[in-house]
Amino acid sequence: MFGNSANKVEHLVEKKNAEKLSHLANDKHVETAVAAIAGLGKVGGETAVNTLVSLLHSPDRQLRLATARAMGEMKDARTRMHVSHQLSIEQDAEVKAALQAALHNITSDIK
Repeated sequence: MFGNSANKVEHLVEKKNAEKLSHLANDKHVETAVAAIAGLGKVGGETAVNTLVSLLHSPDRQLRLATARAMGEMKDARTRMHVSHQLSIEQDAEVKAALQAALHNITSDIK
């Protein structure tokens, strides 16, 4: 099943379809959600930013980790404040490291 979802996510990334990726980012299967979150980081845009900001506060550490990585890849200045806030309250060391890397990527891209 995941193979089909992975192919679907790849296709949506190629089409830059943030709307459908956003829907998949909330999939009940964590693997599908993580793949869609990574796809949103590649696609970017307002829908991706809004979805990732909401997922940054997920109770699921895998989703928070994937979201931090996606935000770091996206390098969208609109996410800086959200990443910074989550970094100040995050308890998981791996997620915290990903948030620090994301914040570095975001701020180094701001001119």
